[in-house]
Amino acid sequence: MTSTASLDTVLDLLRADPQSEAELEHLAREAQLLPTAELGYLVDTRPATEAALLFRVLDKARALAVFEGLSPDHQAELISALRTPQVAEIIGDLDPDDRASLFDELPASVAERLMHGLDADERAMTTAVLGYPRHAIGRYMSPEVLALRPEQTVAEALAEVRERGEDAETVYLLPVVDSSRVLLGVVGLRRLLLTAPEERVGDLAHEAVRALATDDREEAARRFFAAKLLAMPIVDAEERLVGVLTVDLGELVGAGNSGSGARLASKFRLLLGHVDCDDLGGTHDAGPLDCEEADRAAAAHDGNAGAGGQLGTPN
Repeated sequence: MTSTASLDTVLDLLRADPQSEAELEHLAREAQLLPTAELGYLVDTRPATEAALLFRVLDKARALAVFEGLSPDHQAELISALRTPQVAEIIGDLDPDDRASLFDELPASVAERLMHGLDADERAMTTAVLGYPRHAIGRYMSPEVLALRPEQTVAEALAEVRERGEDAETVYLLPVVDSSRVLLGVVGLRRLLLTAPEERVGDLAHEAVRALATDDREEAARRFFAAKLLAMPIVDAEERLVGVLTVDLGELVGAGNSGSGARLASKFRLLLGHVDCDDLGGTHDAGPLDCEEADRAAAAHDGNAGAGGQLGTPN
């Protein structure tokens, strides 16, 4: 537990505008004692100069966690106050869809400079997301998707998951595509794990609930929740796979208003206009996902994910 004294000390140090190396080290030590949620609250609510000062003394992991918990407009304010190499490093660690939301809030010149600081792959993925209108679901998808081919054996598919899964948005639901990346179906990780290694992926795949990248975000998100999905492929007009939409409902419902849970809550309020379950401190008044259903979905996710469950399949 964090003592009130630690929070008071951090506030006192910020108000004193520390400049010397010793003062900054003292601030860093005290800040390290605070939980990420409290650090995020301070960065979000203190004046820009104090917020930037506090953010600068955090280590990379804490800084990224705090940054991801901020809304895009507050992220933009923080970047404007910082203008340090630390910013470029954190921008590079964001998911492409979160990065695109942030760039929307930045002056064009700042966004362009940060874009040029990304490596070629990250720049290409971010550009792809930014290419969709703000109301389109493509703006909220992740292009970091691991796709399988129908001719692969189960053994080959699982080897690919082990090799490339760490960089994918999700591995619980795996799209199956042809040589032109046209979506043929999906297969769950659990199905792969429970099937003989010589079986073909194409024989296991089933039809996918999908959305066009240009579909209205609210309609696509409501379809996503109505089908009780935790992952949904996103395709272009030629049915080619371009990304995946995911949400960890266990994190969304159970994490309250802190950390990545708040970021997910914020993202899906944007999608649906207004979704606030009691656990998030409000009421629900939009679409087919009510709090009771979210609790059931989260419980199912907890049980299935631990066993390599097949997520993204309608019940």
